[in-house]
Amino acid sequence: MKLKISMHDKIILLMFFGIVFFAAGYVFGYRPQMEKAEAFQAESVSVREHLDRLLKMAEKKEYYVKETSSMRKKIEDYMAQFPADIKEEDGILLASAMENSMDMKASSVGLGTKEFVAAMDGRSQSDIEEQQEAADASENQEDTATPVLYRTQDDLQISITYASLKELAEYLASQNGRMTIDSVNASFDPTTGNLTGTLTVDLFSMTGTSNSYTKPDAGSVAHGTGNLFGTIENAEAGK
Repeated sequence: MKLKISMHDKIILLMFFGIVFFAAGYVFGYRPQMEKAEAFQAESVSVREHLDRLLKMAEKKEYYVKETSSMRKKIEDYMAQFPADIKEEDGILLASAMENSMDMKASSVGLGTKEFVAAMDGRSQSDIEEQQEAADASENQEDTATPVLYRTQDDLQISITYASLKELAEYLASQNGRMTIDSVNASFDPTTGNLTGTLTVDLFSMTGTSNSYTKPDAGSVAHGTGNLFGTIENAEAGK
């Protein structure tokens, strides 16, 4: 038995299949392509903005190169102010120089241990020590040193006038190297009219730079002398 389909039914079937094909084309063809186009357009906007930033930077290339060079010079000049190391004789000679320049006497000087402050690249002390150990163990001695700032405290038992105490910070700032007052613990001495107590000075040094330690010239110091600072003064005066 043959199935007969009327012309009206054929038209309806053609319309139905046409709608199905259209819907399938939209869902599986047109819409994915539009989504890709939108994503590409959004990516193009991002790329275009990035390109615009690069072009603007390129226009100011000379400015950035000049500013980078200037900043590098400032950093190098700043690091050059720090000695490569601080040793006991540096603390003693600082006390002697202070006695010669101000109305102050130091009865004793004690230099503390070198303490880690900060590394220029932000790493911790343990990271720096591990790098140094690895460099010491390696046969390839590459220059991987990172500038590291250290602090050494110089403790002085002093007798000083009030006027000189006020000048102390300015005096330390005028010295070679970088040093600051950490603390002053002093009281009035009625027998001398001076302030007596303990002065702690922070002496800063920096490793990992082109600086090298320069041993200070203390002059000649007699063995067993009871007046170390006075002996240094006499030796310097005799030059």
